[in-house]
Amino acid sequence: NNDGHEENEIKGYDNFGKIVAAIDAAGLTATLSGPGPYTLLAPVDSAVTDYKGSITAEVLKYHVLPGSVSTGSIGKDQPTVEGSSLTYKR
Repeated sequence: NNDGHEENEIKGYDNFGKIVAAIDAAGLTATLSGPGPYTLLAPVDSAVTDYKGSITAEVLKYHVLPGSVSTGSIGKDQPTVEGSSLTYKR
């Protein structure tokens, strides 16, 4: 998708290899490359390593917001691709 950032764009950055591998393993690469745009709240490798649960497609979808969301606009609850909302707390 040329309208927004694709999952492929984080592959060139250090410290995101584990989330890219988890996205690939969960079969979400095609979803994130499809019609969008999407905003991926990507945890760094150490956070993925420290996570005690299974990184399933549903867990990953909780980290994906529909649309292009800038850090400046995250001042309220945000809907996720998973179907629930991320609760904003400051």
